[in-house]
Amino acid sequence: MLFRSKKADETEKIIDEKIEQTKKVETRLEEDKKIIESVKEDIDKIAPKLFRKLNIFWTDAPPVIDGKETDQCWKNAEVANDFYVHSTIYRDTGMKHPANQTEVKVCYDAENLYLFYTCFDKNIAKLVLGQPQDHADIINVHADMVELFLDPTPGEDRTGKKMSDNLYFQMCVNPLGSTYDTRGYSGKSWNPKWQVKTAVGSDRWTVEMAIPFSELSFPNQFTATPNKGDIWGVLFARDQASLQTWSRWTTSGIRNSHGFHEVATYGKLIFQGRTDGKNLPIVKVEDFSPLGFGKNQMSLNISEKITRSE
Repeated sequence: MLFRSKKADETEKIIDEKIEQTKKVETRLEEDKKIIESVKEDIDKIAPKLFRKLNIFWTDAPPVIDGKETDQCWKNAEVANDFYVHSTIYRDTGMKHPANQTEVKVCYDAENLYLFYTCFDKNIAKLVLGQPQDHADIINVHADMVELFLDPTPGEDRTGKKMSDNLYFQMCVNPLGSTYDTRGYSGKSWNPKWQVKTAVGSDRWTVEMAIPFSELSFPNQFTATPNKGDIWGVLFARDQASLQTWSRWTTSGIRNSHGFHEVATYGKLIFQGRTDGKNLPIVKVEDFSPLGFGKNQMSLNISEKITRSE
């Protein structure tokens, strides 16, 4: 008859406990692995909405600002669409689509940035027109409206920027064609000269804009015509009054209290030059002598030498 020592029994018990602990750890690892895979899938779904970009191209035939999408430049433009309902700190919409979608097209030339909004509406009779132009600079968030946010800081990383930095522009238009514009969160003193025309149809309303680059400037800073490859921050947004819905092209990904003014969540507007890759007009300084105070002369040679860009 074999006898086991007390120590052997204790050792076996410890081994059994270790085996059980190992099994539990392996089970947790499998569960964590499933969670990680699920998170990866969510990130893959959300990331394209968080970091969207729109290529925009130079037009040699600028559109007629009439609220109609008949110009050739709009036929060639990329489309910003697939808007999401905006999540706020008070309401998490869970990446939902609005009942009515929106499309935006953008192009540019030496003078202006051009935009065309198409706001689809299944019940156009409930469109809330808003205030007439004599009430400009009084934003009515309870009316239908399109909104544009621009951060014209070429290539700069916008991560960490705050709305208080005032390094962006907000421009809004209602179905009547009334405008609201501000520089930063509290820059109502900024009153740019820009063209707007709207049109209301049976199942949509449209907005066409022409915004001069010369108007998009900050104090002590001039905004010139963007070069090919320049990147601006951009957010296209829409307010739908009858549905009390605010939608945006790039989702914030998180609930935030700053609404559309969270600059770090803006997408990218990429200036791509001509669609065929040909160079834009070249300006060469032929004679650049030191300039003194008073009237000066400068000799420039402007040519449109067409060569295939690298």
